[in-house]
Parts: sequence; structure tokens; C-alpha cells
Amino acid sequence: LWVARLALGAHLPVAFLEALLGVLIWKGLRYLKPALFLGLVLLGASGAWAHRLDLDVIPEKDHLRVEVFFSDGTPARGAKVQMFSGTREIAHCQTNPQGVCFLPRPTLEEIQIVVFEALGHRAERKLALEEPPPPGHPQKGIPYSRVFLALGILALAGAGGLFWRRIRASSRIGPV
Repeated sequence: LWVARLALGAHLPVAFLEALLGVLIWKGLRYLKPALFLGLVLLGASGAWAHRLDLDVIPEKDHLRVEVFFSDGTPARGAKVQMFSGTREIAHCQTNPQGVCFLPRPTLEEIQIVVFEALGHRAERKLALEEPPPPGHPQKGIPYSRVFLALGILALAGAGGLFWRRIRASSRIGPV
């Protein structure tokens, strides 16, 4: 019972201030133009203050390095990390104080990593693993098709800009 009284006593001043602020805003709305009110509402809107749990999975030669962190970059210490193949758990670990843990590298092609944090946060990532190249073997080459596509798009945009400029210049009436 004393906890309820303490909670009520702590919330009453806040409720009073919120009511006072509400009355002041309500009185002030009479003097605002609708467009100005809309502008104030849009400027006052902000994102949520919550933080999200995220993870990075870095495949290495014989293991997977899992880095777990919140949206502000704070490492998630002591988070439970599980690796699944379908619905079957194949490995698990717990993050260290830096938010990092290591899982054995599976021989499967597709896995799912799920992270649970003590405060109820959850994150998951599906991962398609490729076999690591043998030592001394070169990595995959340059994706030339994408490079040529990007160059073609840039050339087309430049040609369109020149065409538009020429059309605008020819439509102007010169000095008489």
C-alpha cells in the first residue's frame, strides 16, 4: 500500500504540469493560423526514443564472429545468440562485454542467427554462407556488368541534360 501512495505522490506533480501545459497550448491555439499550426506539428514530430538491437555476422575461416549492439552502438553484453537450421538449433553462445561471440562455422548453406537480450530485445538475421576460398585463391572478380550499367546510366543522364539544355536555349528569344 505504501508503494502505491509513493507512486501516486510521484506522479501528481507531473500530471499537474501536463495539465497546465495542455491548457496553455489550448489557449494559444486560438491565435495560430492553420498553416503555422501544421508547420509546428511537423517540426515537433520526432522519432521514437527506443533503441533497437542489431547484429553483424562476419564469416571467418573456421567460425562465425557475431557482433551484437544497440542502435546507438552500445554493445549488448550477455546476449544469448542461437544459430538455427530451419527450426533446429545447431549452436549457441553468449556475448562477452564487447558484445561479441563466436559460433562454429556450419557446413550448411543457409542458417538463421537469433539474438535475445535480457530486456526483451530480439534480432535475427538469415545468412547464406559460401565456402571460403582456398588459401592463395583470388577472390571473385570485378562485377563488370554492374560497372558498365552504372556508366551507361550516367552517360544517359548526361545526354538527357545536354538535350534539355539545348531545347531550353533554342526556345529563348534573343535580343532584337
